[in-house]
Amino acid sequence: MAYYVVMPLQSQNFVQLSHSRDSDFVDSPPGSCDASPQRTVKDLPLSPNAIIHGLYFHVPFCFHKCHYCDFYSIVDSQNRQPAFINRIIRELEAISPRLRSPLQSIFIGGGTPTLLEPPLLHELLIAIQSLIPAQTSACPLEFTVEANPETVTTEIAEILKSGGVNRVSIGCQSFNPAHLKTLERWHDPASVPRAVSHLRKAGIHNINLDLIFAIPGQLLDDWLADLDAALSLQPDHISCYGLTYEPNTPLTMKMKSGTIIPAENDLEAAMYEAAIDRLAAAGFHHYEISNWARAQQS
Repeated sequence: MAYYVVMPLQSQNFVQLSHSRDSDFVDSPPGSCDASPQRTVKDLPLSPNAIIHGLYFHVPFCFHKCHYCDFYSIVDSQNRQPAFINRIIRELEAISPRLRSPLQSIFIGGGTPTLLEPPLLHELLIAIQSLIPAQTSACPLEFTVEANPETVTTEIAEILKSGGVNRVSIGCQSFNPAHLKTLERWHDPASVPRAVSHLRKAGIHNINLDLIFAIPGQLLDDWLADLDAALSLQPDHISCYGLTYEPNTPLTMKMKSGTIIPAENDLEAAMYEAAIDRLAAAGFHHYEISNWARAQQS
């Protein structure tokens, strides 16, 4: 499946797709990007015969940088959201002539896409709906948005639904406040069921929950409790990721300084095997290393 990454920012992790430089976006006041040249289909880094099956949009804004995260993200203190949405919509307008057939997947990740101001999130979703090819029953579209549970309000859930989103991936990571603190993950575990409730009331029922295991200080029983808490919310999909110590992240610096001690390999393996067993017993299909889906969703 061929994906096109729509992201008007330059970073080491993602392809630069905007006509102008990163500094043009970062240093310009909101709205100033209106004067930069509009890209055309001739400028795109695509083969003329390329068939695009999916789109990935990267929204880099976060209210806090989690200590394990090495994805490109920024804490925005300069009100850059309007300029960013302007650019990303223009990027989509530039590639829309290449979208010749119905898409199979759209994924808006981050960062925290649901941290966008509600009118801007609505503007982005409506632009996507208007610029992609019409879908057919023979080619259903899975349209996913990532969310921090604290940001999923009734208003955000309704905007997602009205914007064509039919799947939301919620970053739970853990239901244990102590382990969230170790990760410097800022959300209340109680916000997860609240977010799920808001989404289902809005009509979005396909929900993924992200979990992390092998967190320093986490016991096997703690991990089993996280799995059970996730399963109690009856999601359609669960992702379980072993904690990775990425270069230059605060968590890795703490490990190198001895402030935290990584989980033992045997414990991490036991947690992974426990996830396989517990999720299989709950009717989930293990279709990829870190991903499980209910049979009808896999």
